[in-house]
Amino acid sequence: MPGTRRSRHRLTVASLALAVALLAPPWFAARAARASVRGCPSTTFTRAGLASVSTILSVRDMTCSAALAQVRRYGPAARGREVFRRGGRFRLGTFRCTVYLVDYEDRRARCVAGARAFRVDYGS
Repeated sequence: MPGTRRSRHRLTVASLALAVALLAPPWFAARAARASVRGCPSTTFTRAGLASVSTILSVRDMTCSAALAQVRRYGPAARGREVFRRGGRFRLGTFRCTVYLVDYEDRRARCVAGARAFRVDYGS
């Protein structure tokens, strides 16, 4: 009876899909818990590249000093209108950055490269 075998197969696939759906949220939660997001000390770094004043706000899966090194090394090359408007995109080495806040002379961007990320506040 081919119809019976086919309905058993559909039931097995549906059961498997349900099991994956029920087990997926804990897996995603565990992945999110493993991501190491830390705030950086509120230290202002002058002449760090993007602007006359830059501060690393937070990092994920990297250190604050490594994020600062990216800004210092690749910040001077990040010029143009994209760096200074909301939604603008630019690069700092391997990191792709998106400006998410523009408030008068204060700007903030989120920079991502794979699992590593940091947020930088720059202005003046």
